[in-house]
Amino acid sequence: MPRTLGNRIGAIPDAILLFLKAKKDLGIHSEMFSDGVVELVHFTEYGIADLRGRTVRDRARRLIEIAHPRFRDELKQKFEHRFHAKFKKRRCYMSYVTFELKEEVIGLVTINRPEALNAINRQVLMDLKKAIEEAENSAVKCLIVTGAGEKAFAAGADIGEMAQMTQAEAKEYSLMAGELFARLESFKTPVIAGVSGYALGGGCELSLVCDIRIAADTAVFALPEVSLGITPGWGGMQRLARAVGQSKARQMIFTGARIKALEAKEAGLVSDLCPAAELLQKCIDLALAIAKNSSGAVGAAKEALNEGVSRGLTDAAQMESAYFGSCFEKEDQIKAMNAFLEKRKS
Repeated sequence: MPRTLGNRIGAIPDAILLFLKAKKDLGIHSEMFSDGVVELVHFTEYGIADLRGRTVRDRARRLIEIAHPRFRDELKQKFEHRFHAKFKKRRCYMSYVTFELKEEVIGLVTINRPEALNAINRQVLMDLKKAIEEAENSAVKCLIVTGAGEKAFAAGADIGEMAQMTQAEAKEYSLMAGELFARLESFKTPVIAGVSGYALGGGCELSLVCDIRIAADTAVFALPEVSLGITPGWGGMQRLARAVGQSKARQMIFTGARIKALEAKEAGLVSDLCPAAELLQKCIDLALAIAKNSSGAVGAAKEALNEGVSRGLTDAAQMESAYFGSCFEKEDQIKAMNAFLEKRKS
């Protein structure tokens, strides 16, 4: 016999709202599940504000996505029967980051904290980790990282959170971010940063982790940490120097000066520019152009480039030969070369 709703939710008011919405819009009642409707959701990880304003079908899909794994299949079956439609997972929601699929093979990670110009705090880092895990477990062939709104990609680390840190806490914070950024840098597919507005401090460092940077004409880049009495701490100094050269990197780091989109492109910091309104679509188009190629070959090329950065030219070239050889006698290589030869004969 299930316990009553009242003694299950304790002091979690969101549970009441979710229950009422679910009961009214979706026809859920606690007797439908052996442990009651309240346990359907991980309340410590997910809010439900994004349920407001959605269609009934969207709310059903959303509830499936955030449901406890024990109930997800049961919910999916009930809602598919009611709506006569299949429910596929489209988004993974965190507090400040979303992960969703575009065009079936493109992963889109969005920092969604526009009220703070997408500033990166510990929660954002934890959410990014979850989003990367979702992407790793998916079949994406390219990943896009961007920020919500046009004002900021990410306006740096959260200074309010850092202001009272001890040396030990600051180092631990830096290592936490550094480990996450290294994981994104070594992600199995190419990663594209879609940068609109401010990419300052930690935001600039996040963009540098990505393989390719596409910027809106409104983009502004900087590593201004020295103006706050600290150094960049998430690997940004090393990556910036590799991206734009030692002289330009040192000028940016020592002065903390901001550079606009056109200067960033001229310096080699970004690959291409476009109007802010076209940024996401431009990133998706680029991702699709990458995705149409052999994922094995693209992945091998990325690994070779990443490994080669830390090697001398001769050693890196030898390593490249090994990657080249590893692509042969595999399905992608055999099919692609046979198709090329058959087309040429015709």
